[in-house]
Amino acid sequence: MRKFEKTGQISLESFIKLTMELGLVQEVNDLFSEPVYNSIEEVVNASKYKV
Repeated sequence: MRKFEKTGQISLESFIKLTMELGLVQEVNDLFSEPVYNSIEEVVNASKYKV
């Protein structure tokens, strides 16, 4: 934790432990739950409807 506070760098293992301690696991999971697009048209269409 000290190294992270000092340098702003953290290992993936330490990051996961930290998110678990802070109760932020779902928020981190949500970062990676974006849909997978199969074409550029899907990306363009999806961005038209985002708020």
